[in-house]
Amino acid sequence: MGVISTQAFAFKLIANGIQLDLFKEEDILVSNNVTGLFDIGVLPSEFTRQIHLPGTKKNNAFFENFFDVDTQSFAFNAIKKVYAQVLINDEAYFTGYMRLDKINIQNSKVEYDVSLYSTVGTLFADIGNKLLKDLNFDDSEYTFNH
Repeated sequence: MGVISTQAFAFKLIANGIQLDLFKEEDILVSNNVTGLFDIGVLPSEFTRQIHLPGTKKNNAFFENFFDVDTQSFAFNAIKKVYAQVLINDEAYFTGYMRLDKINIQNSKVEYDVSLYSTVGTLFADIGNKLLKDLNFDDSEYTFNH
């Protein structure tokens, strides 16, 4: 596990194609654990991190739009997830999903706590207790050829 300083590297968070604003002084813990390559049941994901995002104009508009944030009550859709990418020096480090966990308000300043989950991590949540027989083979969106 290492620490990436947002000051030392060009760290970008892209969610649904929009580059979100980050705090300049926040360090982000990163790791890739290879245990999951050998036993996929051992780890729920290769990458799960919580980060804090500032309540800038761009971020506020993003969260209002994609997570249905109510600007009066600050209620939001907690089960919604959006496609997310983390770039370090313009190289893809992570691809997966982002969820909004919490909205913090202190001294009239808004901050968003979000969690990033790799696609492997969300695979287990998406499958749940379903079995192969639960697939909808009549769905025209998918072609099952195996």
